[in-house]
Order: sequence, then structure tokens, then C-alpha cells
Amino acid sequence: MFRKIIFWTHLVTGVVSALVVLTMSFTGVMLTYERQILAWQARGYYVPTEEQTTALPLDQMLRIASNENPEQPLSSLVVTNDPGAPVALRAGRSGGVNLNPYTGEEMAEAPPALDNFFGTMTSFHRWFSLTGDNRNIARAITGACNLMFLFLVLSGMYLWLPALWQWRRFKTRLWFDSRVSSSKARNFNWHHVFGIWTKNISFGVVCKEETMKFLIPTEFTAAKIGMKTGRAKWLVLTQVAGEKKGCGVLSTTQLILHFITTFM
Repeated sequence: MFRKIIFWTHLVTGVVSALVVLTMSFTGVMLTYERQILAWQARGYYVPTEEQTTALPLDQMLRIASNENPEQPLSSLVVTNDPGAPVALRAGRSGGVNLNPYTGEEMAEAPPALDNFFGTMTSFHRWFSLTGDNRNIARAITGACNLMFLFLVLSGMYLWLPALWQWRRFKTRLWFDSRVSSSKARNFNWHHVFGIWTKNISFGVVCKEETMKFLIPTEFTAAKIGMKTGRAKWLVLTQVAGEKKGCGVLSTTQLILHFITTFM
């Protein structure tokens, strides 16, 4: 009886959350490759090798950007681990300027089509492209569906266990069974196989999403810089509830301590 209750709850939960989980999975995969795709596009606008000399200090770059765009308060600074890459100083998602790291001059940017595409993907992934107070509703829906997906993973692990613990039964659930005689039996077998081999990834992804949605209501930005020195440095900007809490260049150890003391 208990197993039957778990089965039907598992089924209903899967049907209810399927559309949201599917859209979040699709947009999440697209966003996984955002940095690589934008970097590939931006390489056509890098500083030529023959013009690369000594890079300007970051604080000087900040002053130059602030003087050129005084009406746009800067929110982030991005330094790419490539000597030809411009220093990107951003004011929100779309504002900001790209500067030559050696002269401080403004550089041409890649066409915004791809960046706008990923901006739309990000908005849909987080809030279903809603705005204002409606974003809180979207966050609640995606958060609830994440919890439902977590239940699917845990209940699926329970349902995967055969009623009789015999190796023959475990074997047919661990790998594809070529002896299945119908499409229904094949789908049932595939569901067991794919489910058990992806359970760890699914569990890790949903736990990460729930942590970011509910336990850390903040913005935490860390851009790695100074890679040519052999010791990683991080430019960190932390905001909690819209209030700036910290900004500076930290070592990796300092970055970890900063994160722990801010959020834990």
C-alpha cells in the first residue's frame, strides 16, 4: 500500500512539474554555454598582439569609465584571462563600456544580438520573463517545482528498488534489457536505467537551485583576475538586498572566507 501511494504521488508530481522543469532544463543548458559563445564572438574585437604592451591598473580603468559615462553607475568589472581581451565595465545587463586594457580607449563591441538572446534566456530561466512584483510569483513557482523535482528524485530511488532483492531483478534495472517484448516494457526499463544513472546529477542540480533561490537572497559576483602572476586573484562585488556590502581584490582563500562570513 505504501509503495502504491509513493508511486501515484511520484506520477502526479512528475506530470504537474514536467513543463516547468523541462523549460528550466532547456534554458539552463543554453545558459551553460553563454560565456563560451560570447567569448568566441568577442575574439574578433580583441586588441591585436602587436599592440599589447603594459596593462593599465584597474583603478585607473575604473576612473576612465566613470569619467566617460558619469550618468551610468558601474555595477561590475570583468577582466578576461586573455591579453587581447578588453576590460568590460558594466552598468547593469546592457549598459557599460569596453576599454583597451593598454591605452584605456573605448573599444568597439560585438553586435548585441547574441547578448540580447542570452539576456532573454536568463530572464525566462529565472522569472519566465515577468517583471516587477510578478518576479516573486515566478520565483515561487520555479522554487516549488524544484522541490517537486527533488521529491521525484528521492521517491524514484525508492521505487527503483525491486520488491524482491535478487540480483536478477537489480540487473534489469541497472542496464538496458534486450528481452523486453513491448514498447511499454521498454519505456519502463529505460526509465529505470536513465533514472538510476542520473540520480546523483539530478540531486546535485536541484539542491544547488534551491540554495540559490531561498538560502542566499543576494548577488555575489567574483571575477578571476591576475592569472599571469601564477596566483589567482578575484575581484569581488557583493550586494545584499540591493545594498553594497563589499568590493575588492581578494585571494582565493580570502574569497572563500568572504563568502562564508557574508552568507553563512
